[in-house]
Amino acid sequence: MDASVELGDGFFLEEGYKVIIVSRPGYGKTSLAMGPTPNEFVDSVIELLTKLGVNQVVAVGISAGGRSAVRLAAKYPDVVQKLILQSATSFMPWPDARTRRIARAAFNPVAQKPTWKIMRWLLKRHPRAGLKMMLANMTTLDPNKVIKKLASEQHQRLIRLFSNLHSDEGFMNDLRQVTGSAKDVHVPTLIIHSKYDKSVELKHAQKLHHEIVGSQLSISDAESHIIWFSDSYKEIQKTMKHFLAKS
Repeated sequence: MDASVELGDGFFLEEGYKVIIVSRPGYGKTSLAMGPTPNEFVDSVIELLTKLGVNQVVAVGISAGGRSAVRLAAKYPDVVQKLILQSATSFMPWPDARTRRIARAAFNPVAQKPTWKIMRWLLKRHPRAGLKMMLANMTTLDPNKVIKKLASEQHQRLIRLFSNLHSDEGFMNDLRQVTGSAKDVHVPTLIIHSKYDKSVELKHAQKLHHEIVGSQLSISDAESHIIWFSDSYKEIQKTMKHFLAKS
């Protein structure tokens, strides 16, 4: 996604890390020419790290960005010390055919601006209805119950998050089928996934765990794909802290 979207950055900063966030190809100001496939994009990421003088990183792959993080760890194991995958896609087909058809209709270059304009209006005028519409695609639970469990601060943060989303060329590029595997990843890996994730089903995490030898799979009780907006994120933070502390 766009580098301006905040998803769990605070945890790493509190742990003493510096955080580098890149907009993936087609999002923000990153051109698709920087690498339309994960395997191509990671070369651009390495070029950026080299220019910044950064020699080693912990790679964090979120949702559809998981594929890029996996390729980075596989292709540049001397740079990637550890890999953390959060709600991440594997290289299995994603999304499903129905979602793909809807996405192409709603987020193609002509339709996407009106689509996001309507969603932002709904979130502003009828926030509960807007949240319900967004969360319906992200959780296998009743969206109303998920919203009810949100603390006031989480509720406002979630509205801000959804209101700032946009797809540009990136989302349509994400719909392209990408083949590959995570079997060539040989760095310590932590895979975190919600059992209630509807956007990226749990089978993706299980597939990654099966392919990455020695990986750790942590299945969370977080209520949706966006694990950062859940009381269960406290346990996720403990798991990440323990993983990062290991030599």
